[in-house]
Amino acid sequence: MKTKSKEEGKPLIILDFDGTLAPIVSTPKHARATPYTLRKLQEFSKRADIIILTGRPRAFVKKQISNLRVRVIGIHGNREKSGWKKGAGLFLLAKRKFNPMKGIMVEKKPMGFAVHYRNVAKSMQGKIERSIRIFTKTANATVVEGRKCFEFLPLGAKKKSDVLLEIIRRNKGRCVLFIGDDQSDAEAVHRAKQHGNFIGILIKSNEVRAKGIRKINRRNLFSFMEDFIKKQEGVLAYD
Repeated sequence: MKTKSKEEGKPLIILDFDGTLAPIVSTPKHARATPYTLRKLQEFSKRADIIILTGRPRAFVKKQISNLRVRVIGIHGNREKSGWKKGAGLFLLAKRKFNPMKGIMVEKKPMGFAVHYRNVAKSMQGKIERSIRIFTKTANATVVEGRKCFEFLPLGAKKKSDVLLEIIRRNKGRCVLFIGDDQSDAEAVHRAKQHGNFIGILIKSNEVRAKGIRKINRRNLFSFMEDFIKKQEGVLAYD
């Protein structure tokens, strides 16, 4: 009889970074996980395998958790060094179109770029969002929608949902918990919920359209993770 390895017996927790582990901030490069968050991740990593799956460059997150036994998958699981030469023209077009608008930031990334509109006046956010959506329809790119943000990647690039499904399929023998907070995370949960070994949760936010997905307050993130692990350990019973 084939016995389960130690790793197969442990639950697997996959976490987004911005909005889940780190609070949303007006300037993306200033996002940081708090010392308390890092301590909790260290505690949980002894009882579960933890992966941070993010659109950030891997190095950005890895620098913050350098001493933790936590795996980081950056750039939605794409190869960070591959670049996107054909996207240079689209990036310049986006800068010319959106940079003059007050509160918009066009951020260059290793695999493409992102258009952030969180700092736009609330009265104008709806209009700006519609303008960006129109731009996405003509862009020869893979588009990932976040919270007050649209990210442009090369055609055929992986989305977070693609990587999440790959992880679930490779870990059929154990329960996989995924917690995120934005529109791309909601898409990932909807695509993955067909798998019986998967649980998908979102952090509560009025910025995300996500019917049929359980939501929790961000302040309850670690208590939820604790209960999940205890249920996997058999300490708590499922409802």
